[in-house]
Amino acid sequence: MSDSQGPAISKPPRTPAATPRWLVGLAVAAGLFAYRPLLTFSTTEALSQQAEDWFFMPSETAPLLVLTLGAWLLYRRRDRWLALSPDSGHPVAGMCLLVTGTLVFGWAMPTGATNLLPVSLALMLLGTAALLRGRPGLRVVGLPAAFLLFAVPLPGPLLNAVVYQFQIWTADWAGWLLYQMGSSAFVTGELILKPEETFAIIEGCSGMKSVETLTMLSVLLVDLFHRRGLHAVLLVAVAPAVAFLMNGLRVLTLIFNPHSEIVAIHNLQGVSILLGGLFLLALLDSGFSRVLPQPDVPSPQGEPPRSTRTAGLGWSTNPARLAAAAWGFCALLSLSLPHWAEPAPAASGLRARFSEPLGDWDASTLEIDRSFLGSVWFRESIHRRFRSGAGVVDLFLAVGDRRHRGVSLLSPKTAIPESGARVLETGRSVLEPGHQAIEWSLMRSDTRRILVYHWYFATGGLARESVQAALGLQASPFRIAGEALVVRLSTDVQGPGKTGVSRARERLEEFYGDLQPRLDSLRRTLARNQFSQISIRWKISSISGQPAES
Repeated sequence: MSDSQGPAISKPPRTPAATPRWLVGLAVAAGLFAYRPLLTFSTTEALSQQAEDWFFMPSETAPLLVLTLGAWLLYRRRDRWLALSPDSGHPVAGMCLLVTGTLVFGWAMPTGATNLLPVSLALMLLGTAALLRGRPGLRVVGLPAAFLLFAVPLPGPLLNAVVYQFQIWTADWAGWLLYQMGSSAFVTGELILKPEETFAIIEGCSGMKSVETLTMLSVLLVDLFHRRGLHAVLLVAVAPAVAFLMNGLRVLTLIFNPHSEIVAIHNLQGVSILLGGLFLLALLDSGFSRVLPQPDVPSPQGEPPRSTRTAGLGWSTNPARLAAAAWGFCALLSLSLPHWAEPAPAASGLRARFSEPLGDWDASTLEIDRSFLGSVWFRESIHRRFRSGAGVVDLFLAVGDRRHRGVSLLSPKTAIPESGARVLETGRSVLEPGHQAIEWSLMRSDTRRILVYHWYFATGGLARESVQAALGLQASPFRIAGEALVVRLSTDVQGPGKTGVSRARERLEEFYGDLQPRLDSLRRTLARNQFSQISIRWKISSISGQPAES
């Protein structure tokens, strides 16, 4: 063999072509357009009221604020992203995540489940990172994508259950602090009773939103100071406890400040306590850094060539086009998907049905304590007092409305006849006629004892209703049939011990015998509102994210 051809010349590896900046800009614009419902804010409320909702109302997730902070986390990682090799993309994992994010988006839009949009957006970010940079890209984008989940609200039924427990805990904590300060106070339920005034721990003062806000800030601290391992886990884990402890101090400032009812002062007190919690977190962070071993922070594996930095963002062309197409497809879906729309249900005539006497029971109207109920939502509700001789029974009835996302009539508050009542005993029983299963409770309010019967119709319980709300099944063929109804009967326990309780039971069961025929008629009316009445309407979403009929 001749050696005249000389040694073989090796060719340098091919460098993927950088993506044009216009394609990157197009993908970003498509994403902003597709997820525009998360970018809106109220223009009818004052800025101070919006700030209070963002930081303290448990039902407000402030998606615009969360997305802004998530974008800042992404921006902080730009150098790490640019340092990754364009050849490290994982097409299979990336496409699976992009398809899943698109499917979630395609379900969220027609059902109106905007609570799923942050989940879809996180999946789309992870899919784009995996498609372009594989596992290293997922590590870069993972925290910002997970941070977006702070924009996902709790399902209405779960929120109602949790926030009331926070109200009780906060009242007990603030009452203990007052006791330690030598100030006389008595705590009953969510009320703090002082000789000169009574303070109610409303949902905005429950501390639940403060826990979420300070936890979110702790994640930002972890990223800002490059905390890793056990240090990062401890700092995030301790944030809820710090927030709850500081919220007790906030309640004290509201109690002792005579001008707390002024919105600006109220908000300033809340923000000051929140900043105090952030300062305490910073102190804990400093303490952790002294006692815990600090792992080395990995540095980027070199900087990409200057030509790559100026030509584009380092994306190889073909995967970038696939990612941009996925974002563009979501933008197209937001314009073209039909919206399931349920016609307004027929009026149940709740007030008319129960304004007349029931047998020998004469009716009068009672006020509904909306401040105590808070975010518990009803389409129609009544509160009536019925008298027969010396017997008195209070009736509370409320009809839910599944057309409204994020709210529910399921709440432990519907079983409580008045603010400040405390549960002494509870159990289950069956009422006749109809074998109606109920929950009974013996409660104390001030010097009174109250026996309460409480039950629901057409609900699936806390777990099922929470899943329905979280997945947007309320506006789909998978919704629970009919409209939810809650019933509460209550009467004072008169007489000592078990004798008084036994007489109260007899009174409630006698009243239920007269109530049951009208209740059955109401249930038949509500059962007519089935999913078969839900129609598919084609709508074009406006730029503001509010659907407008075409």
